Amino acid sequence: GSSLMGKLISKGWRKRDARVVMLGLDFAGKSTLLYKLKSGQAVETCPTVGFNVESLQTPCGISFTLWDVGGQDSLRASWPNYLEDINTLIFVLDSADVARLAEAVAALEEALSHPGMAGTPVLLL
Repeated sequence: GSSLMGKLISKGWRKRDARVVMLGLDFAGKSTLLYKLKSGQAVETCPTVGFNVESLQTPCGISFTLWDVGGQDSLRASWPNYLEDINTLIFVLDSADVARLAEAVAALEEALSHPGMAGTPVLLL
């Protein structure tokens, strides 16, 4: 689990302390993933208003700050503010929510069109 994540995330990094931003629609599971990575346990979360941020370390010694940004439609306008100077983007997709798949794809395309995203590795979960 987390060692695979560490290997994937560390691929594009030259430095030991990296900034990772996690985006996705509301209820996709971003906060659940963040706190599962942080504590190793599944925890019940509430919808994120704004963002959650945690510092994490992989077993191979890579430290990173993971920003979990709220995915409600009203919060997506703030996403570009989080995309400056990042090392990796994690986009979380709820594959069971077929009704919102097109909305999720549009949100991902919008994020990827940000000028700061050029050359940034993207992990789609």
